[in-house]
Amino acid sequence: MCGLERGNLPVDFQWLKNDIVITKGSLYDILSSSSVSVLTVKNVTVKSSGNYTCSARNSVGVDLFTAELLVRGPPRWQTIPRDTAVSLGSPLQLYCDAYGYPTPGVHWTKDGHISTRENEQFDERRWRIFLNGTLIIDETTYEDGGKYTCTISNGMGQKLEKTVYVNIRGFA
Repeated sequence: MCGLERGNLPVDFQWLKNDIVITKGSLYDILSSSSVSVLTVKNVTVKSSGNYTCSARNSVGVDLFTAELLVRGPPRWQTIPRDTAVSLGSPLQLYCDAYGYPTPGVHWTKDGHISTRENEQFDERRWRIFLNGTLIIDETTYEDGGKYTCTISNGMGQKLEKTVYVNIRGFA
C-alpha cells in the first residue's frame, strides 16, 4: 500500500519491481484512488521476491518508496547443467544455477568425490566455483573428463541434483 499524507492532487501512482514498471494483469492487481494505491501480488512464489517501489507523481514532483519482498521457498532450476565435450587444454564451464530463498548453496562432485579444499581431487588453482554455481577450469587435462554432479539446496524442500558427463577430446 502506498499513500499520501498530504500533497497536491491529482497524483499519478506507478509500481515497479526491481526498477521495471509493473501493470495490472495475471501477476498483479493494482487499485488506486486519488491519494492511495494498493498493489496485490497474485499467486506468490519465490520468483515474486524483489524490490517493489511505489512512485507518486504530481505537478510539484515525485516521491518514491521501496520495500523488499522475500518469499521463502525451495530451490528451482535456473540453469540446468548439461553434458559437454571440450578439447584438451581448452576452458571448461559447467553451469548450475538455481533461485530460491534462502539463497541456495551449490556443491560439485567429480566422480563421486566432493569438491572441497580438503580433497586432493579439488585443485583450487585450476577449479573455480562461482556464487552462481558455475564451475570453471581454465585449461583442461585428460583427468578433467568424467562424471560431475551439481547439488543445490537451501534447507527448504528437496535438493536439486543433476549429473553430467564431460568428455575431453584429444589431438589427433
